[in-house]
Amino acid sequence: MDDHFYRAKVDRHIFVDFGLLKSLHPNLVCCLLQLESQLGGGSYSEPLANPQVGSPSSHTLMSYFSEIDLHIITLLEGERKVDQPIHQADYFKELSPESLDHTINRFSRLLAPFV
Repeated sequence: MDDHFYRAKVDRHIFVDFGLLKSLHPNLVCCLLQLESQLGGGSYSEPLANPQVGSPSSHTLMSYFSEIDLHIITLLEGERKVDQPIHQADYFKELSPESLDHTINRFSRLLAPFV
């Protein structure tokens, strides 16, 4: 049961904000673009994984907001380590061309109905 528990943090605010926006704009496509995953496992730390399947804790959070189809897009490989400041050169990660292409293609597919 511990795997299916989510300790509310900033992520919950994202869902609340998307929920409010979706009530005004029902056709809204909700995307979360992140440099690195900090979602506790799953394949969100693998940008090229298809399909991406989140961790039990991310599924628990998303179940509270089932009316929102959130597309989570990660640019960099691996889990974010909070004790390693990503703005310092020692902790920079390389953005691969494949990850960038994959991200552009996902956005293109998600936004195609609106063009």
